Amino acid sequence: FIRTLFGLMFLVGVFLASFPLYAGDRESALNELKKMDIPFDAETYLDRIKQGDTVSVDLLLRAGMDPDTKEKNGGRRTGLIFSVIFGHIDITKLLLAHGADIHARDSVFHLTPFLWAAQEGETVTMKILVEAGSDVNDRGINKETALMLAAANGHVETVKALLDLGAEVNAKNSFGATALFDAVRTLRPEVVEALLEKGADVKVKVNGVTALTKAKRMGRLDLVKLLQNAGARE
Repeated sequence: FIRTLFGLMFLVGVFLASFPLYAGDRESALNELKKMDIPFDAETYLDRIKQGDTVSVDLLLRAGMDPDTKEKNGGRRTGLIFSVIFGHIDITKLLLAHGADIHARDSVFHLTPFLWAAQEGETVTMKILVEAGSDVNDRGINKETALMLAAANGHVETVKALLDLGAEVNAKNSFGATALFDAVRTLRPEVVEALLEKGADVKVKVNGVTALTKAKRMGRLDLVKLLQNAGARE
């Protein structure tokens, strides 16, 4: 029994010793920030997120920084949006653990962190946000979906992931365009192929123009062939 007790005490000691010095309450975190000469303010918080400085961001959050702190100017983006844009997965997880708002939108494009992840091709982050409750068919200011944003930017793996997650392949934005039309418009043959495999509608028209007509006008025979093989006709 005594040997077991000492064994447990040793394990507890190792467990406690594994925590960094700043793992205590708000006061200890503030003291650690002071020692490291890190200001406790919004600008520093957002800058450290952009830099991928997980330790400093953790300290600032423990010291009481609001995880949803926004930039004063620009698009009023939150820390979570910045962590997504800059591809810092560990910080994204940290912010989510501290209750960062997955529904917060910037003031320019009205994109949530999930939509930003799709636009930037951050597939892993995008999946993490879906697990946290993000809507795979969320929309931006012009009714653009994550699938449209990923398609237009040529992020084929992100497109495939979205389709597997249940994204609506034929959803339309405010202008009547689908992800397929956007992929053709931005010359993304691999994305076009992925969308066609999932049943993308080749008959959709934007201002009276089909994706096939668009491809022909741009002289892209590779896109023309893909669309015709999928049944597209003028």
